[in-house]
Amino acid sequence: MVPPVLKRFVAIDNGEPQHFRDSWCHGLPLDNQMSESSLPTTFTEIWIPLEATATAMRKLRTLFRAGGLTTTGNYIFELYAARATRGWLHPGHARDSFRVDVFWFERNRQDPQRFFGQFWDALAAFDYRLHWGKHLPADLARGSEYLAQRYPRRRDFLDLRRDLDPHNIFLTEHLRRALGV
Repeated sequence: MVPPVLKRFVAIDNGEPQHFRDSWCHGLPLDNQMSESSLPTTFTEIWIPLEATATAMRKLRTLFRAGGLTTTGNYIFELYAARATRGWLHPGHARDSFRVDVFWFERNRQDPQRFFGQFWDALAAFDYRLHWGKHLPADLARGSEYLAQRYPRRRDFLDLRRDLDPHNIFLTEHLRRALGV
């Protein structure tokens, strides 16, 4: 039943090159048009060194097989490679990385900290860094204390932040917890 239904909605590749044209901001697969009220989502971004990708993927596969749907949840995972960057607090600072995005549907009844925690724990051995703007661990051992050791220029950033914002006008509660300030 799937092939006839799928054929109505997905163009069949007849082996010929497919051409398309669009502006960069509309043609790239972004989630800008996603409704946060219809599909409230949060996620954590776990960045590991690129050379650890194969081992980390095997670790995730083992975790998924052992726990099934309880472990994976009923949402998606995104996997990306990313080039190194010079940004001091960027998760890809000075190293090529493999990014594991673990998504959470915010209307789930379970605790997102517990759900994300299994992935933070499973991938901690790979020296991960987390994206500061995404879901972060609430506890210090997994959160700011762990991350403080993973960002070589963190102290430089905190010193500069203090000098440029001595009255903490731009220091949100989220950043205070994330950076351990």
